[in-house]
Amino acid sequence: MKTVKLKPSAKDKEKKKSAMKKSRTICQSGAVPYLMEKGEIRVMLVTSTAGDAWIFPKGNIAKGMDTLKSAAKEAYEEAGVLGECRNDILGVIQIEKSPSELAEVNIYPLKIETVLPEWQESAVRSRRLFRIEEAIGVIRGERSRKVLETLRERLLDRSERSGNGN
Repeated sequence: MKTVKLKPSAKDKEKKKSAMKKSRTICQSGAVPYLMEKGEIRVMLVTSTAGDAWIFPKGNIAKGMDTLKSAAKEAYEEAGVLGECRNDILGVIQIEKSPSELAEVNIYPLKIETVLPEWQESAVRSRRLFRIEEAIGVIRGERSRKVLETLRERLLDRSERSGNGN
């Protein structure tokens, strides 16, 4: 029996090349700004720049900042809220930035200390405080919904343990 070595076709080479192009992943960080209001969890979501979806404030990790400070910076710029991100990752969401680039976004909780009347990206984004159940219903993506569910579970668990709702 004769062994024949097959060479990949031009089409196979192009598929492999295309798959390699999509493998570029950038790391980003984001926040779920939240507050407790009368024992109820509320989260601040922002619209995408296209205005067609409710999303978390997120973006590239700023030079010289760690992921937590960068996530808080994004919440400040995109949602006009001040607070500190807790080092308690809620989940990782993936966003296709382009056909060749994928972003993996670590999402952290940010307890809102101040809501600013004006903010940097108010001309390109809207913001809204949602009851957490409503936010789970409007946010884009299954992983984003899971992030909100995780936040709800952790806050309720902490509230039950402390007995004070915070």
